[in-house]
Amino acid sequence: MGAQLQQRLISVDEYHRMIEIGIFSKGEKLELLNGKLVFMSPIGSKHAGCLDKIAELFIQCFIGKARVRVQNPLLLPNYSEPEPDIAVVKRKPNYYTDRHPQADEVYLIVEVADTSLEIDREEKYKLYASANIPVYWIVNLRDNCLEVYTEPLGELYKNRRLFLPGDMVELPHLDQQIAVNDLLI
Repeated sequence: MGAQLQQRLISVDEYHRMIEIGIFSKGEKLELLNGKLVFMSPIGSKHAGCLDKIAELFIQCFIGKARVRVQNPLLLPNYSEPEPDIAVVKRKPNYYTDRHPQADEVYLIVEVADTSLEIDREEKYKLYASANIPVYWIVNLRDNCLEVYTEPLGELYKNRRLFLPGDMVELPHLDQQIAVNDLLI
């Protein structure tokens, strides 16, 4: 019988200590997903422009209803601290200065995907479903559409809907409808 490789997962606290003592180079884009360090690819101009467009729209739509966080960490179970492109979270008077939002404070996660589409559909999909994030959107720049996942169950979402330009998508828990055209570049 062959040797079996063993892995050691990194906790969120260990990850924070590694950042504090400068183990990583400045500018390295890392996320902690399921106890593993994942290097994220650089953000291209189309991705950045789309992210800016959505952030501006969401800030206007959710003012007074929710907090819109752009590429900021979330504290999730299973040794994970992802930095989704956008997280729409419950309002908190101190703006989460004492800690990062947790899964039960999240209304919606949005990932803008071009080069990251496979990671967003697989690794992050499972991570967000298992953390019980109620709504997960992938703004799919490759296929010019919006993928909407709802009703998390284990590592899966029970519902997947595809929205195309011209469609409207509803966020009933935030009493909001958004045109898919307003999300795409």
